[in-house]
Amino acid sequence: MIKVFVVSSTLGYIKRGLESFSQEVFDVLLQDNSLDITLFKGSGKPSNKEIVLGAIPYNANITKKISKFFPKENWRDPYFLHQLSFFVNLLPHIHLKKPDIIFFSE
Repeated sequence: MIKVFVVSSTLGYIKRGLESFSQEVFDVLLQDNSLDITLFKGSGKPSNKEIVLGAIPYNANITKKISKFFPKENWRDPYFLHQLSFFVNLLPHIHLKKPDIIFFSE
């Protein structure tokens, strides 16, 4: 069985094209019985095949405050800090499940 992770750090926070697309990809691939598929999202309710990963919200005041401590200017973007915190929380899942495919569009 092929293990697939569909990853969207902002799914559950906002509804844009990327988030909707990630959800639609997951919904379609979930119908394929040859796939072991898991959706990792930033917010919302977890389910059997959907995991909500903790991440620092990019639009929170604390994110802006923390980002000022990063040495490089492009690292100070609150969205970067959000993505970084999401990725750090995704790493144990990658290590333990060892997916064959990781699909993300952000």
